[in-house]
Amino acid sequence: MMTLDELAALQALVAPPRAERREPVASESNGPPIGEIIRAVLARVEEPPRFAQPRGIVTCAGGATYHVNAYVLFRLLRELGWAL
Repeated sequence: MMTLDELAALQALVAPPRAERREPVASESNGPPIGEIIRAVLARVEEPPRFAQPRGIVTCAGGATYHVNAYVLFRLLRELGWAL
């Protein structure tokens, strides 16, 4: 097992000190401006289909942890009078 001093020395070899780190500024990037990227993506998005009664709730609930959270959410909504 490594000591804290050994870990600190290893980290110093791998990553520069915080003062030397900096994120690139948008003007320094080599790609197109983010606004152009967003407009290009939005131009490809199709309009969602229209429903007779456009109401409802969409939630992500994959896996055991989120499944339980979704169950609690729907139980609370039912208790509050939600009746879809």
